Amino acid sequence: GIQQKINQDRGCVAYPFNSSNKEALFLVLDGHGAEGDRVAEFAMRQIVVTMEKHPQLQNDPVTAMKESFVTTNTALMVTPIKYMTSGSTVVAAYLKNNIFYVANAGDSRFVVAQTDEDSGKIVAKMISRDHKPDCPDEMARITQWGGFVSESPEPGITARVWLDAEHTLIGLAMSRSIGDHAVKNVGVIPEPDVNLHETTPRDKFILMASDGVFEFIENQEAVDIVQSNLHLGAYVACQILIQTAAKRWMEEEGDYRDDVSIIIMFSIASIAL
Repeated sequence: GIQQKINQDRGCVAYPFNSSNKEALFLVLDGHGAEGDRVAEFAMRQIVVTMEKHPQLQNDPVTAMKESFVTTNTALMVTPIKYMTSGSTVVAAYLKNNIFYVANAGDSRFVVAQTDEDSGKIVAKMISRDHKPDCPDEMARITQWGGFVSESPEPGITARVWLDAEHTLIGLAMSRSIGDHAVKNVGVIPEPDVNLHETTPRDKFILMASDGVFEFIENQEAVDIVQSNLHLGAYVACQILIQTAAKRWMEEEGDYRDDVSIIIMFSIASIAL
């Protein structure tokens, strides 16, 4: 039978944000481990509050976002949540003055669908970067800090972070996250990459999603699925993308499927005016 499992993903839209209807904050989180849902829930609420209170949010959003992730990771330690072996990815997009500041730790994604100037086709442009343990710079940090990385043996099997050379302890499938304190001292850091995306009239919509979507669907295909269903509204387009992802999981993995969370946003210009 199909095993029911708790949904460990979280997502939220904070708008108006920072007491301004010209600013917004979007978050997608994907928890893992025994209490991943609690880490994701805590991190989601904490990041919203920490960012709003951050003294540098106005003049240095990049620093504000980086420090808010790190502070949230530390704050987790005073909760009763099992933070040693539970954690969460976070992709956060702060929209201000037509610019998205995209902070990412882990492998949830922020993708923009843009009209190509030459062909007129809608193309996927990935703004965030997945933090996989076998990315050269991530792997270098982990091994330098005394951790071990098992490389991907075949497509579909992820590289993992271990505490020991025998690859028996932990085995985390990402190189950055909130929580997972058991591997923090071997380089699984909470600090995000922050990338900027300036919105243009060619942007059709934004897609933020957890890796459950992208495991068997490429960015471009995900964008195509949404685009071809946008006339039905963002909610329905979301549902169809989720159903497509679920079907792929069924074909590839049988009963098991990762949690899938998606935020789709279009007519961005209306917020950012």
